[in-house]
Amino acid sequence: MVPACGRSPYGWPGLLAAELGMAFVNMACSGATLPDTIAQVEELPDSVDVVAVTSGGNSLKFTQAVLSCLNGDCAASQEMVMANLPDIRPGTVELLTSIRAARPGVSAIVLTLYPLPVRPGAACGRATEEFADLFAQSAALLNSELRSAAEEARRSGVPVVVVDPAGFGDHDLCSAAPWFHGFEKGLLMLHLNDDGYAAIADTAREALAVAS
Repeated sequence: MVPACGRSPYGWPGLLAAELGMAFVNMACSGATLPDTIAQVEELPDSVDVVAVTSGGNSLKFTQAVLSCLNGDCAASQEMVMANLPDIRPGTVELLTSIRAARPGVSAIVLTLYPLPVRPGAACGRATEEFADLFAQSAALLNSELRSAAEEARRSGVPVVVVDPAGFGDHDLCSAAPWFHGFEKGLLMLHLNDDGYAAIADTAREALAVAS
Protein backbone atom coordinates (compact mmCIF):
# COMPACT_ATOMS: atom_id res chain seq x y z
CA MET A 1 0.00 0.00 0.00
CA VAL A 2 1.06 3.62 -0.55
CA PRO A 3 1.19 5.28 2.89
CA ALA A 4 0.37 8.77 1.59
CA CYS A 5 -2.93 7.78 0.03
CA GLY A 6 -3.71 4.34 1.41
CA ARG A 7 -3.83 2.84 -2.06
CA SER A 8 -4.33 -0.87 -2.47
CA PRO A 9 -4.70 -3.13 -5.53
CA TYR A 10 -7.53 -4.96 -3.76
CA GLY A 11 -10.21 -2.26 -4.03
CA TRP A 12 -13.14 -2.76 -6.38
CA PRO A 13 -11.65 -0.90 -9.39
CA GLY A 14 -8.64 -3.24 -9.36
CA LEU A 15 -10.92 -6.25 -9.14
CA LEU A 16 -13.08 -4.90 -11.97
CA ALA A 17 -10.05 -4.27 -14.19
CA ALA A 18 -8.85 -7.83 -13.56
CA GLU A 19 -12.29 -9.23 -14.43
CA LEU A 20 -12.35 -7.24 -17.68
CA GLY A 21 -8.72 -7.98 -18.57
CA MET A 22 -7.74 -4.30 -18.44
CA ALA A 23 -4.52 -2.68 -17.27
CA PHE A 24 -5.12 -0.85 -14.01
CA VAL A 25 -3.71 2.48 -12.78
CA ASN A 26 -4.68 3.33 -9.19
CA MET A 27 -5.02 7.07 -8.48
CA ALA A 28 -7.29 6.78 -5.43
CA CYS A 29 -6.36 8.83 -2.38
CA SER A 30 -7.85 8.39 1.07
CA GLY A 31 -9.32 11.64 2.33
CA ALA A 32 -9.40 13.32 -1.09
CA THR A 33 -12.14 15.89 -1.58
CA LEU A 34 -13.80 16.72 -4.90
CA PRO A 35 -11.31 19.58 -5.60
CA ASP A 36 -8.44 17.20 -4.81
CA THR A 37 -9.81 14.65 -7.27
CA ILE A 38 -10.39 17.27 -9.96
CA ALA A 39 -6.75 18.28 -9.60
CA GLN A 40 -5.73 14.70 -10.45
CA VAL A 41 -7.54 14.61 -13.79
CA GLU A 42 -4.57 15.78 -15.84
CA GLU A 43 -2.58 12.86 -14.40
CA LEU A 44 -4.86 10.31 -16.06
CA PRO A 45 -3.07 8.12 -18.62
CA ASP A 46 -3.51 9.38 -22.18
CA SER A 47 -4.91 6.02 -23.29
CA VAL A 48 -7.40 5.60 -20.43
CA ASP A 49 -10.62 3.86 -21.48
CA VAL A 50 -12.64 3.49 -18.27
CA VAL A 51 -12.36 5.79 -15.24
CA ALA A 52 -13.78 4.66 -11.88
CA VAL A 53 -14.84 7.42 -9.48
CA THR A 54 -15.97 7.28 -5.86
CA SER A 55 -16.04 10.81 -4.53
CA GLY A 56 -18.20 13.15 -2.50
CA GLY A 57 -18.11 11.66 0.99
CA ASN A 58 -14.99 13.57 2.01
CA SER A 59 -16.35 16.85 0.65
CA LEU A 60 -19.44 16.18 2.74
CA LYS A 61 -17.04 15.82 5.72
CA PHE A 62 -18.69 12.53 6.45
CA THR A 63 -15.84 11.09 8.52
CA GLN A 64 -16.04 14.06 10.87
CA ALA A 65 -19.82 13.71 11.00
CA VAL A 66 -19.53 10.01 11.85
CA LEU A 67 -17.05 10.68 14.66
CA SER A 68 -19.20 13.49 16.06
CA CYS A 69 -22.25 11.23 16.11
CA LEU A 70 -20.33 8.37 17.71
CA ASN A 71 -19.28 10.83 20.41
CA GLY A 72 -22.92 11.62 21.11
CA ASP A 73 -23.61 14.73 19.04
CA CYS A 74 -25.57 13.48 16.04
CA ALA A 75 -27.37 16.82 15.71
CA ALA A 76 -24.05 18.55 14.98
CA SER A 77 -23.27 15.78 12.50
CA GLN A 78 -26.49 16.45 10.62
CA GLU A 79 -25.76 20.17 10.54
CA MET A 80 -22.29 19.46 9.14
CA VAL A 81 -23.70 17.26 6.37
CA MET A 82 -26.33 19.80 5.40
CA ALA A 83 -23.82 22.65 5.36
CA ASN A 84 -21.60 20.83 2.86
CA LEU A 85 -24.29 19.19 0.73
CA PRO A 86 -24.68 22.13 -1.74
CA ASP A 87 -21.08 21.61 -2.93
CA ILE A 88 -21.59 18.00 -4.00
CA ARG A 89 -23.57 18.28 -7.24
CA PRO A 90 -21.59 21.14 -8.88
CA GLY A 91 -18.29 19.64 -7.74
CA THR A 92 -19.20 16.25 -9.17
CA VAL A 93 -20.37 17.76 -12.46
CA GLU A 94 -17.06 19.61 -12.70
CA LEU A 95 -15.16 16.39 -12.02
CA LEU A 96 -17.04 14.36 -14.62
CA THR A 97 -16.88 17.01 -17.32
CA SER A 98 -13.19 17.62 -16.58
CA ILE A 99 -12.41 13.95 -17.14
CA ARG A 100 -14.26 14.01 -20.46
CA ALA A 101 -12.53 17.22 -21.56
CA ALA A 102 -9.06 16.01 -20.61
CA ARG A 103 -9.49 12.51 -22.04
CA PRO A 104 -12.16 12.71 -24.78
CA GLY A 105 -11.53 9.10 -25.80
CA VAL A 106 -12.79 7.70 -22.51
CA SER A 107 -15.63 5.22 -23.11
CA ALA A 108 -17.12 5.22 -19.60
CA ILE A 109 -16.81 7.04 -16.29
CA VAL A 110 -18.09 4.72 -13.58
CA LEU A 111 -19.57 6.75 -10.72
CA THR A 112 -20.28 4.76 -7.59
CA LEU A 113 -23.02 5.69 -5.15
CA TYR A 114 -22.53 5.10 -1.43
CA PRO A 115 -23.82 1.92 0.25
CA LEU A 116 -25.36 1.94 3.72
CA PRO A 117 -23.19 0.31 6.40
CA VAL A 118 -26.15 0.31 8.84
CA ARG A 119 -29.85 0.02 8.01
CA PRO A 120 -32.22 2.73 9.31
CA GLY A 121 -33.45 1.78 12.75
CA ALA A 122 -30.78 -0.89 13.25
CA ALA A 123 -28.49 -0.98 16.27
CA CYS A 124 -25.47 -3.15 17.04
CA GLY A 125 -22.18 -2.53 18.80
CA ARG A 126 -21.43 1.21 18.75
CA ALA A 127 -24.03 1.80 16.03
CA THR A 128 -27.09 3.26 17.73
CA GLU A 129 -30.44 3.84 16.03
CA GLU A 130 -29.67 7.57 15.93
CA PHE A 131 -26.36 6.81 14.24
CA ALA A 132 -28.07 4.50 11.72
CA ASP A 133 -30.64 7.16 10.92
CA LEU A 134 -27.90 9.78 10.39
CA PHE A 135 -26.20 7.45 7.94
CA ALA A 136 -29.40 6.63 6.09
CA GLN A 137 -30.44 10.26 5.70
CA SER A 138 -26.97 11.47 4.75
CA ALA A 139 -26.33 8.70 2.24
CA ALA A 140 -29.72 9.28 0.61
CA LEU A 141 -28.99 13.00 0.24
CA LEU A 142 -25.46 12.39 -1.05
CA ASN A 143 -26.55 9.75 -3.54
CA SER A 144 -29.35 11.98 -4.80
CA GLU A 145 -26.83 14.76 -5.51
CA LEU A 146 -24.50 12.30 -7.25
CA ARG A 147 -27.34 11.01 -9.44
CA SER A 148 -28.31 14.55 -10.37
CA ALA A 149 -24.71 15.35 -11.23
CA ALA A 150 -24.49 12.25 -13.44
CA GLU A 151 -27.65 13.23 -15.29
CA GLU A 152 -26.39 16.77 -15.83
CA ALA A 153 -23.03 15.53 -17.09
CA ARG A 154 -24.73 13.08 -19.46
CA ARG A 155 -26.62 15.97 -21.03
CA SER A 156 -23.20 17.41 -21.89
CA GLY A 157 -22.18 14.17 -23.58
CA VAL A 158 -20.20 12.64 -20.71
CA PRO A 159 -20.51 8.81 -20.74
CA VAL A 160 -21.35 8.34 -17.05
CA VAL A 161 -22.35 4.91 -15.75
CA VAL A 162 -23.88 5.02 -12.25
CA VAL A 163 -23.27 2.03 -9.99
CA ASP A 164 -25.92 1.68 -7.29
CA PRO A 165 -25.05 -0.74 -4.44
CA ALA A 166 -28.68 -1.01 -3.41
CA GLY A 167 -28.36 -4.74 -2.72
CA PHE A 168 -25.98 -4.20 0.19
CA GLY A 169 -28.86 -3.95 2.65
CA ASP A 170 -28.63 -7.64 3.53
CA HIS A 171 -24.94 -7.30 4.37
CA ASP A 172 -24.73 -4.29 6.66
CA LEU A 173 -22.77 -4.19 9.91
CA CYS A 174 -25.66 -5.67 11.90
CA SER A 175 -26.11 -8.64 9.54
CA ALA A 176 -24.66 -12.14 9.87
CA ALA A 177 -22.37 -11.56 6.86
CA PRO A 178 -21.36 -7.87 6.74
CA TRP A 179 -19.62 -6.39 3.70
CA PHE A 180 -18.11 -3.61 5.84
CA HIS A 181 -15.29 -3.33 8.34
CA GLY A 182 -16.53 -2.83 11.87
CA PHE A 183 -15.55 -0.26 14.47
CA GLU A 184 -12.57 -2.36 15.54
CA LYS A 185 -10.78 -1.19 12.37
CA GLY A 186 -10.37 2.38 13.61
CA LEU A 187 -10.36 4.84 10.70
CA LEU A 188 -11.22 1.99 8.33
CA MET A 189 -14.54 1.62 10.11
CA LEU A 190 -17.54 1.42 7.85
CA HIS A 191 -15.37 0.97 4.75
CA LEU A 192 -16.01 -2.05 2.54
CA ASN A 193 -14.23 -5.31 3.34
CA ASP A 194 -13.01 -7.78 0.69
CA ASP A 195 -16.49 -9.23 0.16
CA GLY A 196 -17.91 -5.72 -0.22
CA TYR A 197 -15.30 -4.76 -2.80
CA ALA A 198 -16.02 -7.95 -4.76
CA ALA A 199 -19.75 -7.15 -4.72
CA ILE A 200 -19.16 -3.58 -5.96
CA ALA A 201 -16.91 -4.89 -8.74
CA ASP A 202 -19.63 -7.32 -9.86
CA THR A 203 -22.27 -4.56 -9.76
CA ALA A 204 -20.03 -2.23 -11.77
CA ARG A 205 -19.34 -4.93 -14.37
CA GLU A 206 -23.08 -5.51 -14.80
CA ALA A 207 -23.74 -1.76 -15.11
CA LEU A 208 -21.05 -1.42 -17.77
CA ALA A 209 -22.52 -4.34 -19.71
CA VAL A 210 -25.98 -2.73 -19.67
CA ALA A 211 -24.54 0.64 -20.77
CA SER A 212 -22.48 -0.76 -23.65
